[in-house]
Amino acid sequence: MTYPVQKQRLDVVKHFLTPAGIEPKKWKQADNTLMLVQMVSAGLGVAALPNWAVSEFSRQGLITSKPLGSGLWRRLFAAVRNGEKDKHYLQAFFATARTQCQQHLEGIKVA
Repeated sequence: MTYPVQKQRLDVVKHFLTPAGIEPKKWKQADNTLMLVQMVSAGLGVAALPNWAVSEFSRQGLITSKPLGSGLWRRLFAAVRNGEKDKHYLQAFFATARTQCQQHLEGIKVA
């Protein structure tokens, strides 16, 4: 199960399935992470999702999570207009987001 994007744009396809010569027979899509987790929990398939997105569900026993190889690491970015990048409220937002991610999302690395 995947997000509704082109298969060739999915990291799990590019880095794991295609190199292994695997092409799943059925693809199900869902618009959000919670829906994907619920479908997995109901036994409707498997999904490759970030550890931080599934760790709590795994801890609760709703799903079983397994790492894919040594994992994939991606940097997340925030986009703002050039003229607003130094606004105090945006800087405060970024600082809060960084702190919250570090404190509450499992497996996050600081860039």
